[in-house]
Amino acid sequence: MQAGTGETETTSTAAGPQPATWPLALGLGLAAALLAVFPLHNDDAGFHLATGRWVLAFGRPPDFNPFSWYGDGATWIQHQWLPAAAMAWLVERGGIPALVLAKAAVVGLAYFAGMFGALRAGLPVAWAALLGPLAVAAAAFRFVERPMWVSGLALAVLAALLAVDTSVGSSRWRRWLTLFLPALALQLHAGGLDGLLLWGALAAGSLLNLRWNRPGAPAVQPTLLAAVAAVALALAGLWLLAPAGLQVLRLPLEFSGNAYWNQHLAEFRPLDLSLEMAPAWALVAAALAFAGLGLRQRQFGPALILLGFAVLAVKHVRMVMPLSLVVLPAVAPIGAGLPRIQPRIQRLLAVLGAAVLLAGAALQVARFGWGLGQDGVDHRRHPLELIDLAGKLPPRAFVSDGLAGTYLWRNFRVPATPQPLPPDTPGLVLVHNCLECYNPETYIKEYQELRYGPPDWRARLDRLGIATLLLKYTTPGERRLQNGAPNLRQLAMQSPDFVLVDFDDAAELLVRRAALPPGTPHLPDLAVDPDTGRIVPGRDRSATIVALQRHAQEHPDQQRVRWLLDRLGVRY
Repeated sequence: MQAGTGETETTSTAAGPQPATWPLALGLGLAAALLAVFPLHNDDAGFHLATGRWVLAFGRPPDFNPFSWYGDGATWIQHQWLPAAAMAWLVERGGIPALVLAKAAVVGLAYFAGMFGALRAGLPVAWAALLGPLAVAAAAFRFVERPMWVSGLALAVLAALLAVDTSVGSSRWRRWLTLFLPALALQLHAGGLDGLLLWGALAAGSLLNLRWNRPGAPAVQPTLLAAVAAVALALAGLWLLAPAGLQVLRLPLEFSGNAYWNQHLAEFRPLDLSLEMAPAWALVAAALAFAGLGLRQRQFGPALILLGFAVLAVKHVRMVMPLSLVVLPAVAPIGAGLPRIQPRIQRLLAVLGAAVLLAGAALQVARFGWGLGQDGVDHRRHPLELIDLAGKLPPRAFVSDGLAGTYLWRNFRVPATPQPLPPDTPGLVLVHNCLECYNPETYIKEYQELRYGPPDWRARLDRLGIATLLLKYTTPGERRLQNGAPNLRQLAMQSPDFVLVDFDDAAELLVRRAALPPGTPHLPDLAVDPDTGRIVPGRDRSATIVALQRHAQEHPDQQRVRWLLDRLGVRY
């Protein structure tokens, strides 16, 4: 996978079309697309839809944060506004199912491109039949509705083109496309930086070829010049065309290198040892094994790609997806140099690949379900009824960041002019999913500390003027961080200043008693906390049981209300 950009067009006999190229590539692409068809799950999707509606209305992204009533003066570093506009356009015309199906198509195309390029570059079919399913199964947990998949598709195509150029020979159109793809990807999402990492690994591999002088290695100078040209085009494109300019490059470095974000943001945490991540660990192990073989073969460029992306995947779980997209093209020249595999072993690898894909599919269905459901939305993750109700309550809402994107999608209305809205405008939140829209202390000091219930929580709510609380239930990780102390959920639930309006399996909605609009239906002061299931002293258990039984009748699909009745010793 050493680029020969700048050389005369050549044809190599090292690799070429294989009979199984199209069936395997189409099969892997279709399998990946099918595993990406599940109800809307991602917490950020709603935020991107709100952003996209703004872009469609005004023809450009905002340079300020229009969705928050808390103005901290931060400049929004926009890096994914074009995909957000496409997402909003799709939803306007076909609803959430159109967005889910479009996402599945992009996912499928990415893995088709990687497999097709790898097989054209000479990857033996037996290794392709194992590594392809492993790559899909490993990254399936990232098959969510986010702009990163646009840059992911660009990365897969770039890796495939570079692999084909090495084995089959470069052509003029492929040569130029490999130079411009990273620049295009960076206009769409900061993840386009992965394409520059790919070029960096190839350039470093060429320098190592100078030291060890591998026979038959591509000339060093064209590869280095191509890598420099790709970086220069990407930087020039950001500087001249991107709304946020070169600041886009700052985002991945800031979030990946910040210990606080690494602890609190799931996608920046290290790869964990759960069963769910077993396919990812298997992919990392395979990448490292082939990297070792590549170094032994003096295939330095492909080996460095595998080694670098595998290390990043272990460090940050979000990097499992880029690893899965480059692994097949990077392995191609290494696998082509291995001894021929006996037919019996080939069949064994194919069976093992099929088993990996089936296991990955089972994990994926358990994780997300499958299909589009009634409206394409996973209501266990996005409680639309509760969120719509919250939008009708007093503004200055404190919304859990996991719900804030969906809250904006459902409740934010694009203004007539692209100007900041007054703080008391309905549909705004304190903090939403776009952390780069804020100064870091806003999230940490204003949102995060309040979420964990500091001693002065009432005074903080008063200072901020917060009237409505829409809170996801406490996660196991939050309980560990709390170390037994009550957080904002429990404190508000026990306070006479707040009334519980409603709850479901995902979240609870509370509002200041003094700000509750007249005639708004709400629950009595429950004797059991919907978040923890703990009994609240001094409250009427009989009235609570009656209210919960009525709630169970009105919401027969909800499980939490049954759990609460069970905590009170009542079988429903």
